[in-house]
Amino acid sequence: MVTQKTTTDSARVSEHNGSIISKSKGAAYKSDFDDNHLAPPRGIGLSQTVDRTRIGTEGPSAVLMRSLRILLQQIVNKKRNYDQYLSQSQRALAALPLTTAEYGQLASNIHNVQKYLEQDETGAARFELMLLLRRLPRVLTTI
Repeated sequence: MVTQKTTTDSARVSEHNGSIISKSKGAAYKSDFDDNHLAPPRGIGLSQTVDRTRIGTEGPSAVLMRSLRILLQQIVNKKRNYDQYLSQSQRALAALPLTTAEYGQLASNIHNVQKYLEQDETGAARFELMLLLRRLPRVLTTI
């Protein structure tokens, strides 16, 4: 369905399927002013579309788990790049909505891992990190 409106003598506006085409002095300009600009394209079901709010975003629980797993790999492979992942896990833990007791226990585990790594006690740091990784999923399910 195409409708045409005359606004002035030199400009004519055509509407077609939510798009407005403005013609003035032989030039055509198209801009989309569709109210449903976030709707999926025709022929694509809702299950096939990408949730645009989740692209490039991770919650603090996912960041915490990922940084702790990478830290464990760093310890096992005897690489010394610990500081980045420790600080990232501390920031992610602080962003979680935990009770004071849960936060205190998890923060204590991360602090112990940091102290063990400073003293080159990689076995003890690995054990503390394994305890933390086992406890964390139970705590995260209560959020």
